[in-house]
Parts: sequence; C-alpha cells; structure tokens
Amino acid sequence: MARKRHSKAAKRGRRRKVKASERDKSHFASAIYRLKKLPKRRQVQAIGMANDKFIRQFCSRVKKLRHAKLSPKAASSLKRHRKQLRSLANTRVSVKRKRQILTQRGGGIFSAILGSLAGAVLKGLETFHL
Repeated sequence: MARKRHSKAAKRGRRRKVKASERDKSHFASAIYRLKKLPKRRQVQAIGMANDKFIRQFCSRVKKLRHAKLSPKAASSLKRHRKQLRSLANTRVSVKRKRQILTQRGGGIFSAILGSLAGAVLKGLETFHL
C-alpha cells in the first residue's frame, strides 16, 4: 500500500500561505457572483455602498473587457455605452465619478457590464494582468 506524501506545512498542520493578490481576486469574483444574483435595484444600491477598492477593481476589469471575446448581444449592449466605459477605464477619472456612472438610474450601464463581467470572470479573465 502506497503512502500519501504531504508537504512539510501540511504535516505541521499549517495552511498554505496565499498571496494577498490571489485572495483579493477570489473575494472579487465571489462579490461579482453575489451581485449578479441580486435584483437590479439592489445591485445599484450595493455599488453605491461599495468601498473604493472594489470600484477600482471593477473598473480595471472593465478595461480588460475590451479585449475579451464576447457574444454579439453582449458586445452590442456594451457598444451602446462606449463613452461611459471609456471614462470607467480611465485612471484620471475619480472614484466618486465612476461610482456616479455605475449607479445612475435610467439607461444605466451597470447591469450591461455585470453580465459581461461575470462571464469573463468565469472564463478566467481576471488572471490577466495589466
């Protein structure tokens, strides 16, 4: 009977150290999935109350959506909001202004982005670095 080999850390009962960036990615992905499950009105409320770090991460993923392969329907819905997408991806725009763009009522951009972004996170788009 063959014995299982364990690492030294596992033998001592320690957990593997996870880098902070990996931990942030998993927290971000789970937050996106939770947001997607909420009704649209609650999604906007949640983004309004989100911290600045989440808004920055969200906008950096929006920047990466330009190079992602999207369905024609998703691409056309994002194309409609081209100007707002550019301002979300722009680093010179303040977090306050980005939050306003994401939480606006009537013709809001957030639900269009969230659908595309959740699919991209599923495909592993978050692993690409800028």
